[in-house]
Amino acid sequence: MAVWISVDRDEPRVWASVVVRAGAAEDPADATGVAHYLEHMLANKGTRRLGTRDHAAEAPHLAVVADRFEALRQTRDPAARARLRAEIEAAELAAQPHAIPNELKLAWARMGGRGLNATTSHERINVFVDMPAEMLPRWARLEQDRFSAPVFRAFSTEVRTICEEKSRALDQAGRASKAALARGLWGDHPYGRPVLGELAHLASPSVRAMEDFVARWMVPENMAVVLAGDVAVDEALALLADTLGRLPRGWTAGPATRAPRPSPPALAGEARLSLVHHGQGAVHIGWRTVPRDHPDAPALRMAELLLSNGRTGRIDQALVQTRRIRGGGAWSSHRGEGGQFVVWANPREGQSHDDAAALLLAEVAALARGAVDPAVLAAVHTSFSVAELQRLETNAGRGAWMTRAIVAGRSPAEARAAEARVRAVGVDEIAQAAARWLGPDRVRVCRHPGVPVLPAIEGLPPAPRPIETDATSPFLDAVLAMPAPPRPPRVLTAGRDYQRRAQPWGLTISNANPYSGLAQLQIVWDHGQEHDLLAATEARLVALAGVAGRSPAALALALHGMGVRTGMSVQRDATVLWLAGPGDQLGAAAALVRERLVSPVLDADARARELADLLASRRERRATRDARVRAARGFVLYGARSGMLARTPGPALLAGMVEAPLGARGQRLLALDRDQLVTGPVGPGPRAAFFAPGGRTAPPAPLPPWTRARAWPGGVYLLHHAGAQASVTVYRCAGPRRPGTTVAGAWLSAGLSGPGSLIFQELREARALAYSTGGGLSRGARHGDDDLLWGSASTEPPRAAEAARELVRLLRDGLPDLVGSAARVDRARARLAHQLGAERLAFRSVPGAVRGWGRLGHAADPRPDWRAWLAQAPADALADHAAGLPLGPVLVVVVGDLSRMDPAAFAPLGPVQTLSLVDVFGPDAATAPT
Repeated sequence: MAVWISVDRDEPRVWASVVVRAGAAEDPADATGVAHYLEHMLANKGTRRLGTRDHAAEAPHLAVVADRFEALRQTRDPAARARLRAEIEAAELAAQPHAIPNELKLAWARMGGRGLNATTSHERINVFVDMPAEMLPRWARLEQDRFSAPVFRAFSTEVRTICEEKSRALDQAGRASKAALARGLWGDHPYGRPVLGELAHLASPSVRAMEDFVARWMVPENMAVVLAGDVAVDEALALLADTLGRLPRGWTAGPATRAPRPSPPALAGEARLSLVHHGQGAVHIGWRTVPRDHPDAPALRMAELLLSNGRTGRIDQALVQTRRIRGGGAWSSHRGEGGQFVVWANPREGQSHDDAAALLLAEVAALARGAVDPAVLAAVHTSFSVAELQRLETNAGRGAWMTRAIVAGRSPAEARAAEARVRAVGVDEIAQAAARWLGPDRVRVCRHPGVPVLPAIEGLPPAPRPIETDATSPFLDAVLAMPAPPRPPRVLTAGRDYQRRAQPWGLTISNANPYSGLAQLQIVWDHGQEHDLLAATEARLVALAGVAGRSPAALALALHGMGVRTGMSVQRDATVLWLAGPGDQLGAAAALVRERLVSPVLDADARARELADLLASRRERRATRDARVRAARGFVLYGARSGMLARTPGPALLAGMVEAPLGARGQRLLALDRDQLVTGPVGPGPRAAFFAPGGRTAPPAPLPPWTRARAWPGGVYLLHHAGAQASVTVYRCAGPRRPGTTVAGAWLSAGLSGPGSLIFQELREARALAYSTGGGLSRGARHGDDDLLWGSASTEPPRAAEAARELVRLLRDGLPDLVGSAARVDRARARLAHQLGAERLAFRSVPGAVRGWGRLGHAADPRPDWRAWLAQAPADALADHAAGLPLGPVLVVVVGDLSRMDPAAFAPLGPVQTLSLVDVFGPDAATAPT
């Protein structure tokens, strides 16, 4: 087994992963989705020792489950399938008393793990966690156990969870287009199959196929360990030799030989596919290209960046920034057996898919002719190098780099050489590769706005089952008994870790970049869209503008050539302008950005096209599930003050911006107080450029406290969306944020959401109601702003009422299921204690954290006081805090296909009201498709 280690002692944490070099491409053709199913089972179900109190007692029942699932795969008669499902259910219920669900997640909740997860691609499965460095010996023992003796218990709940994940994918228009494109390019080759598996296979999966996958591919010579962070290399290698190094060898001649693949379809000319989905229309054009080790792969990667990099690519400048299309870009990928290259566009309103496709193909043809500005190529090279430096700044970033190299079968030196080859390719090589591979043999997918016909997923959900929340297995008890002396927490200290200076116009908070010469500058004004309804729209127009003597394209090229990225975000009550890139370039870049802010040059035609596209996009987005969920939640929480109703300028107001002068809002911003947050080696240039206003600045107008859901009576609010999944959210206003409650509120949130949390366990593990769940106590930004208790789940529309009832039960009457369980309270305390003690803020986050602490009244790092309170708090302190919350009425927000729900099923939760699109979006939403 290979071991890759990247050492960084700055933070006492380690990002650790086990990588298996096999994924969905190894799925049997008649049992697709096996690798992804296996990822879920490895992440959630445990082993012969973990996740069970008595594996010998449960094993006969689990064997019945495996046998019946195999029979189910071979059975087509509905009555026989129903009998098999009943037998599966009975066997799992018989095994359930011996199980301790999600014990691995519960373990990491106690040990300070964060980001515990697993992922699957066509070429790999990997499991990973970010943990305190002292937990490395425990991690190694848990991973040895995970890969030595996995057990696929409670399989039916995971089947349903994966079906919910598939439903979520079916609801996403972008994934629908990419799936159609992959099928067109690759046909029956495994790259043409979705990683989640074909729908026909998901409800009747094969336990035996998973066992075969483990035996064939999860063997040491086909696996690798990745560690990034505070690691003592010699000690880590000795630890791994004694744990994961004891896994039995598999294929003694090396990794198993992969079965022959079906050949991809022969592409002769352009194949055209079409589909209908919610939201914006789109056209995708794809070519099948080369494997990652092919000599043309570096040139094709650079061809992608020359077409689309967000700033100076041919598609960016010739089509997007001029609004000849509404949006567009390019992306590529290279895997072991081939690659693909894709260009895409969102047509403008009234523009045909064919016209948008012709514009894309013209830019590809120009690239193939060698129409590349050397200055643009140099800027792309610079930006590529800056991105490499940024990746090295985090443990997870370096871990991901090592994982990609492992999957590619490259050594570290070979991986670095591959990146160097990308930077070294020239114009001729790029043009030749584009001409060779991006020709007439391709696939075009046209996605049209509308309501898709989504397939149903077979199979009844498993019955609710009681789950063990307080027990631990003897194996986990032994792991938790292993010594793990915590590293001393680090307190951020002014003068050592950051500089904080008062200025006439606000604060400057700065700190160093310990890794490189990259820098970051943020300017933050307490002035947002509640102060100026058109601020966000003007920021959007300014981002497209040039300045006197520099066209928009020339300005974008100047910034790109410096390796500097910039952007502006307008929020409800704040505006943030940021720049990031090499510190020695930020001064000059800041001067250009300031000039664009106060004196932008953008002609009326460009503004008219941008505003027309904004309105068209808004109408089309209102047909999507995500937009409707945001709008319904905002309406129920804030009524007429919701963002969609109060902070979305209408068509008449936007029309006035076509001829109105730009830059006045930027000039007003520079006359207001602001804070400056700086990371890295930024010299005086940016400070002089941004903070020489030429006169006194004034504080922004204060806003009233932000109240949530106080005026509404309790009840259920339904909004229709014809999708595969329904979103269910339950809210309770928790009253104004009070001083001295930060840690208690965080403790409550840690128990509600996260590894081994109340909502995850009760909705996903016990009832298989959802793939994704969430919840917590969202704190008001400032003292006086309302806190909000909430829980959410995405589920099938027929089960939305059940999910709503369960969430209401969990969030009502003092949260009894959380505060009444000593084990849950202790796990939440341990998780929070690790966060406050072992975690260190990423260096780029330090200035923002210091600013946030100050706005809550903390003159210094408050975490030592928070740790002390948490350590001394009695066990019933969490119950007291929950009982003391001035909770408002229960509000339930459901967005989903109302034709598949019974409104009467929600009646026990309160009065039921069906919302319209006009209710939540305003009067100009009446034409949005339903």
